[in-house]
Amino acid sequence: MHLRVPRPPLDAHIELFWHYPGEPLPAHRHERVLPNGTVTILFPIPEAPIGIYDSTTLAPTAAARGALISGPQVSSFAIDTTLRTSIIGVHFKPGGASAVLGVPLHVLLGKHVALEDVWGSFAADLLDQVRSTRDPVERLARLERGVVARTRGAPGPGTIPGAVLYGLNAFRANVESARIDDVARDIGLSTRRLSQLFRDWVGMPPKRYARLLRLQSALAMAAPEVGWGRVAHACGYFDQSHFINEFHAITGTHPHRYFAERTAETNHLILAG
Repeated sequence: MHLRVPRPPLDAHIELFWHYPGEPLPAHRHERVLPNGTVTILFPIPEAPIGIYDSTTLAPTAAARGALISGPQVSSFAIDTTLRTSIIGVHFKPGGASAVLGVPLHVLLGKHVALEDVWGSFAADLLDQVRSTRDPVERLARLERGVVARTRGAPGPGTIPGAVLYGLNAFRANVESARIDDVARDIGLSTRRLSQLFRDWVGMPPKRYARLLRLQSALAMAAPEVGWGRVAHACGYFDQSHFINEFHAITGTHPHRYFAERTAETNHLILAG
């Protein structure tokens, strides 16, 4: 895996660019991808389909041969590892995708959309530039230059509002206890106005985002030697039953299966079928 941390001005919006070589393929066919509320753009290097599936039925829900936007997700979805190929990704910071993509993020909530539907022919041109070299480092550099060119050449919503940044930081710093009403009051906004800003810039209301953030904190803390009850208490769930119900509602699976199903990536689980 090759990684590239973006330079200004993209560093305010993008966490990193990554290049996955596509090999070796895992032994299992399907993986469940758990939601974390962020946005990723996927660029397949060989012309191969990117398939997205329902994590319960494995019915196809989206497919593209070009670049694909994975919008902010609130539930799990599945991928077919046999279709996994060399791929480049753009992983956005929370709140950062709207300014780069040029659309309010709520239109992408729970969706997988072809980048061409948002950027038009520029998406295909950028993918061609990335594919025209075999050097992974140069591919990432070309992708970054292309994204910079796009954001300079097309009007977008602008920079992330300070109220959204404050809210994101507040929820991250107090994942177990932050209250939306308190955050809105600290900023000097109504709860309704803060929710509107979050829908535009994060893709979902603050309460839903805080739920995902708390679950991600629980997954980061989880280890076989640490009981789920301890994790639930540390992350501010009422009790272990509340945590189990919330875990299942968001991921579609149960905590007791997590360590047996987890892959090398915290948010990817082996999915039978």
